Amino acid sequence: MIRPHHEAAGGKARARTYDYVIVGAGSAGCVVVRRLVDGNDATVLLLEAGGPGADVASLTNPPQWAENLGSRYDWAYHYEPCPHIAHRSIALPLGKVLGGSGSINAMIWTRGHRADYDGWAKAGNPFWDFISVLPLFKKSEDWEGGANEFRGAGGPIRVERAKDLHRWRQRSSTPACPMACRTS
Repeated sequence: MIRPHHEAAGGKARARTYDYVIVGAGSAGCVVVRRLVDGNDATVLLLEAGGPGADVASLTNPPQWAENLGSRYDWAYHYEPCPHIAHRSIALPLGKVLGGSGSINAMIWTRGHRADYDGWAKAGNPFWDFISVLPLFKKSEDWEGGANEFRGAGGPIRVERAKDLHRWRQRSSTPACPMACRTS
């Protein structure tokens, strides 16, 4: 059973040692913990710098995602200024909350481009090519359309197509939706 550390004690002393320590309770960290504890008696300590955020509207209601950028749920990192973009520094939103970046980015799921993985393999990282990592992505997914050549089903991360995007654009008054995309 998985319980938050403050509930885990239940009157008993907390473990002094753990079989595994996972740092970061984002999507990947949570999947790793689940895989480690399923079907065995492993003890796992999952560390997360942010809180649970369970009752925060901007974290639980995807159309409010832009409110998370620069908030206490965002590490507020920025890329170094770059001459190719007029020496601007671009924000790099990363979640500081249970669920990690998936909690602050409207729950968008993306794997990265096939060429990136293949490039890592060519750079000397064997087994990082797209064909090698694809089964791992498929194992983690529960794709709404079921398993196919590129998608998995039955995994711990539910993946669905975006819905009601036009309706969201009409109602949006967040800075993330510029005037040009508003229909009203």
